[in-house]
Amino acid sequence: MSGNDLYLFPDKTYVYCEWGDILPNTIYDKGSWSFSKGILDLKSDRELPWNTDPDWRFLPVHRSSHSDEILLVEIESLPYFEKKAGRDPEFMLLLVAKQRESVINATEGPQLKVGLMRDAWKPDSFQKTNH
Repeated sequence: MSGNDLYLFPDKTYVYCEWGDILPNTIYDKGSWSFSKGILDLKSDRELPWNTDPDWRFLPVHRSSHSDEILLVEIESLPYFEKKAGRDPEFMLLLVAKQRESVINATEGPQLKVGLMRDAWKPDSFQKTNH
């Protein structure tokens, strides 16, 4: 069991964490986000002591049968999605997309970010490697 979480904060910052059975919740990337022309852009902080993907771009989509749902599909994964969607594109969409679990409001955002930085920020566990 493993997974990842992307936190988009109201102050236009983000934190990306990965976790697993033997991996504690760990921040792998953080930075700032912007939304323009229907694209969500993530830019990594320059202070990260390891190499990250310097630019993530996501396309927000929703299924017509789930009007309150927002899914984020990384633009680089679209060719994979097209190739593998086959007869069940909705299922493949759920596999490649990040699904919103909750909205982070301006009141709870700072406290949540402080908790993540306290508990999941482990820069010493990275040794200048590519991830």
